[in-house]
Amino acid sequence: MNKKLLLLLAGALILTSCTGGQKTEDDYEYEDPTIEQDDIFDYENKTDLGDWLADTFLLTEQSITGENLEGLLSVLNSNDFYANKVIHTQINQVLYPDSDDVDNPESRTDGDIDYSMVNSLVRNNTTYTISGASIIHDERWVYNEEDPPQLDHTSIDASGTYLLQRSQEDSTYVEAFDYDVETYNSSIEKTYNASQYFLKTNLTRSSEIAEHLVSTIDYVNYQNEVRAPANRFTVSFEAFCNTSSTEVEIRYLAQANQTTEEGDDFEVTYLIDIQIDDGMISSSSYLYTEIEKGDDDYLLRKVEDTRQYFIL
Repeated sequence: MNKKLLLLLAGALILTSCTGGQKTEDDYEYEDPTIEQDDIFDYENKTDLGDWLADTFLLTEQSITGENLEGLLSVLNSNDFYANKVIHTQINQVLYPDSDDVDNPESRTDGDIDYSMVNSLVRNNTTYTISGASIIHDERWVYNEEDPPQLDHTSIDASGTYLLQRSQEDSTYVEAFDYDVETYNSSIEKTYNASQYFLKTNLTRSSEIAEHLVSTIDYVNYQNEVRAPANRFTVSFEAFCNTSSTEVEIRYLAQANQTTEEGDDFEVTYLIDIQIDDGMISSSSYLYTEIEKGDDDYLLRKVEDTRQYFIL
């Protein structure tokens, strides 16, 4: 399969959403950015998600239908603000063996990468700040412009901190990553708005989890319409719950295989797993892999987004 095409298919999923409204000059109410606005910062436990799960998934194991999925998505974000700690791991690996040395799984080729970022962040529910640690591993292989071109290899490990906080006057807020390798530093300063800032303090961000799920379902369904029967995805989409229904796992698994020109088995897998404990998302994971199976199995491509949530 064409490597560039696969990179496009497994690229990062992006969710954008917009809300807004208009006020006339007569009914406009000026909101002074003072401490009174802090009433908007509600981090209390909400029961909507847990109640819906208890009412919907009464069996130990149950297939998820389109109707169930629509209901899940409608309440998935209802308790987003409860968790105040997240460990968020993102991995992007492209590890195709060199075409001149395909039997060596450690050989690399132009454009290969091994990138990961791990953020461990905690929100202070009193000061409305988020802080924590961030670690990056960034390894790349790129042909240089020599004649003949040589494969350059770089490997960088960076560690740093993350901070989201308001100014003392509540006129601006700053969001910044600060690493010991300055190349990865980033900082933005924006005009403070209580509602917008409150949304920034959402550590769960279930809208991103939902987008992983919905986009993958749509893509797999389309591929199963256009692919030959032998190359279609086998799909499993189920909910697993304990007898009390306080712990529910939503798992979507899609897997497809095809034979390569060399006679090996090329396997593509999508796995999305959402675990919910007592009405709060406790963990989520999105995993995409490409594995070439033969005498040895080669992991060619991996995109992973895992998040673990806690109450401190």
